[in-house]
Amino acid sequence: MNLTALVVAAVLGYGPVDGGHAVTRGLIAWSEPSQLRAGAIDDRGVLRSSSTIAVPGGASHMTLAGDGDAFLLAFVQRSEFLGPVLGIVPLDAHGRPTAAVRILGPAADTPPQLVRNGETYVVWDLRTRYELDRRGAVVSQQPERPQFSVVAFDGGELRWTSSSIDAIRHCTYFPQPNCRWYPATYRVDWTFTGASVTVSGSGGGEWYSTASPAAAGDALNALLAWNGVEGIGGVLIRNGVQTRISVPGFTEVEKTPAIAFDGERFLVAFDVYGDIYAAFVDGPVGHRFPVATTGEHESTPRVTALGANRFLVTYERNGVLTGQVVGEIEPPARRRSVR
Repeated sequence: MNLTALVVAAVLGYGPVDGGHAVTRGLIAWSEPSQLRAGAIDDRGVLRSSSTIAVPGGASHMTLAGDGDAFLLAFVQRSEFLGPVLGIVPLDAHGRPTAAVRILGPAADTPPQLVRNGETYVVWDLRTRYELDRRGAVVSQQPERPQFSVVAFDGGELRWTSSSIDAIRHCTYFPQPNCRWYPATYRVDWTFTGASVTVSGSGGGEWYSTASPAAAGDALNALLAWNGVEGIGGVLIRNGVQTRISVPGFTEVEKTPAIAFDGERFLVAFDVYGDIYAAFVDGPVGHRFPVATTGEHESTPRVTALGANRFLVTYERNGVLTGQVVGEIEPPARRRSVR
């Protein structure tokens, strides 16, 4: 069936944002000055309730995981004396904290790696791997620097590493000469482990491709996508079969793409110089469509499946957390008339 992508709802406003946000089905969380806010969202992306959580110094780089009844929010807290530290807080289905904020250890200035593993969670700071229960209490911990990135889904897991294989020299001459080397080409190696299949591969290599892929999937399907000089690149895995994919048409995509999977199709959302675009990826080529192109500096897209062939794309617009629901419909010319 030939489907057309479109925005299917008015713009949704959630509130002022300062530092970042995260969204998953049923829950959204974002940072305000010196506090977090989290709340329940319905299947239309509408905020139904919210709670505040005090975080001195503010927070950024959030990751959410959960099962619909209980969630865990991991975030990077800005500490004046310790630098960035990893914080966690368990939340109920309404976004209310069920235990106090817990600080684990030093963190990178990037989104935390948080994996739901049945009834427990696994999270890494810069030096340690922690296993947590549903209330965020530490079950076990061991020294382990994260040597890879990992995303776990319902019955599947995708791990990858990124490494620079080339660099360029960039110089500025005002107010004084200064030259630095920057990574320009990256290689990505991945392994997908599903219900009855394990596949591995490598890719990247595009000039100016980034080392920050994103992933989503289930026990049989996965999509790993990254940014390149000519748009989005990546690999689509369906029942153990790997297909290289691309979403072409842009000279350069900014930051890490966001991906969601509804059990049938993948949606990728990405930032292009202050505008938000998205693409459904079902084969080698994904066709982009605009989500927010007002020129008001939209950035930092996140995406989650809502069900009924619809997805919520959230993004930050001039300091306000905003969202729009997108979906696919059959073009009018292909619909059957009913008399």
